[in-house]
Amino acid sequence: MTVEFSNAEKAMIVRHPENVADLYRPLWQRRGMLVLDDVRPFLDRLACFGLNGRRGATLLARHFDRLAKGTDFVTETLGQPDSVRVVNFGGLQVKYCDDDFASRTFFDALMKDGHIHELGVVKLMLRTLAPDDIFIDVGAHTGYLSCIAGAKGAVVLAIELQQSIIPIIRRNAMINGLDRVHAITAAAGARDGLTSVLRYQPTLSGRAFGEGEAKEFASLGNNAFDWIPVVRLDTLAADLPQPPKLVKIDGEGAELQILAGARELIAGRRTRFILEFHVTLVAEFGGRREDLYPIFPADQWAVFQIEDSGLRRLDRASLHALLDPQVHGGANPSLLFDPIR
Repeated sequence: MTVEFSNAEKAMIVRHPENVADLYRPLWQRRGMLVLDDVRPFLDRLACFGLNGRRGATLLARHFDRLAKGTDFVTETLGQPDSVRVVNFGGLQVKYCDDDFASRTFFDALMKDGHIHELGVVKLMLRTLAPDDIFIDVGAHTGYLSCIAGAKGAVVLAIELQQSIIPIIRRNAMINGLDRVHAITAAAGARDGLTSVLRYQPTLSGRAFGEGEAKEFASLGNNAFDWIPVVRLDTLAADLPQPPKLVKIDGEGAELQILAGARELIAGRRTRFILEFHVTLVAEFGGRREDLYPIFPADQWAVFQIEDSGLRRLDRASLHALLDPQVHGGANPSLLFDPIR
């Protein structure tokens, strides 16, 4: 790849050759990502300006050398999987590790015999996400949906509270070449702070303590617990260059707390929310289905049930019936909340 500079960019480089950021900013901004193989042609272009012997170009070469070594170190640390499963999502092929307990549990439970887990959600993501969109995946598990979004070119924040699963998300991103998938160990919630998670073997339903559960055992000195950050989605969104296009929330009963931490994001009405609502588990976090309705006012948000066949629009009476724990206690319906323009 040959990097071409505008006259304004050339002037900036010549004016501030000692500034490493100025030297690589044209390439970084143009691509939105950095391919280390592109560095040599980039440095060759600097040489054309007579800058190859200047301090800035020397620092830049060292900078990229450290980046390359850092990438090698991550690859070495995570390791290549012994076996990989390739899943075809309507022509979009994504690879997943298939050599660890968490991944095998996921595939054995949810992806048998060619079944596509959450097919309706996958279809919605494929239709909605475009390159450079931002996707926040709350409850990412091994990165199943995160890697689909990344393969579509989206920037992904994959939030998972089970620390032992984070390396699997990173490996799945690595084997697909998805540098824009960022795995974050955290629990999304209504506040910023810390919470505790039992050090169980990885499960499909990892969660922090609910409101009514015994927290007194979860001391910092108890080796049965991991302590992880709690972060509001509004806190994350405040540092993003643009509002996320799509947020998926699977909170294992903590959905209302997570949404309470996204009030500003919801008020902005530029983000669509996919919500897996755990009808019976929300009570363990002190919530009720009725608490969901004022978060997404009917005059501002359309609501759909996401089914494998597509979207089914719901009026508020239908939504109330769908979330009735006496009728659908074992179900976790997937809902789409879409801002009315």
